Amino acid sequence: VADRLEIVAWQDANALAETYRAAHVVLVPSTTTRTWVEQFGRVIVEGQASGAVVAGYASGSIPEVAGTPAVLTPEGDWEALASMIEAVLADSAAFERRRLAGLEQCRERTWERVAERQIALYRRVLDRSEPQLALPRSPAFRVRKWRNSATGWSRGMRPTLRTRPARRGR
Repeated sequence: VADRLEIVAWQDANALAETYRAAHVVLVPSTTTRTWVEQFGRVIVEGQASGAVVAGYASGSIPEVAGTPAVLTPEGDWEALASMIEAVLADSAAFERRRLAGLEQCRERTWERVAERQIALYRRVLDRSEPQLALPRSPAFRVRKWRNSATGWSRGMRPTLRTRPARRGR
């Protein structure tokens, strides 16, 4: 596959857009680790918006973001992923269906829609008529820098919520 696979390092926005447009498949093999889970996966939306089929592991938020147009396999199953990619590329009708479905789906993944959904979530959390969405009583917020593999260290921070263990002997 070396003659058909290109691993791309960091690129500026213009070069990246051109790389996406030239790709048939954008591969997102993110794996969950002890300290990291795939969050939104902007590369998925960018790939679909450029007309590529997204393939990768069904980890973190990838299934939700990539949806049914994507080719997803369980984490770590390279053989299944390779087989699925080959099958999609071999069947031009299936490839075109996935490509068009990805283009249609990414129309819903604009920053405006993301912001609308986030605001709606905040409103539901603040609405006391839905107690199952309430936050824990004594949360400990921890903010960590996160690294985007395409652009390097982000200026943003990723908040994570965890509860403190109960204190003993007080």
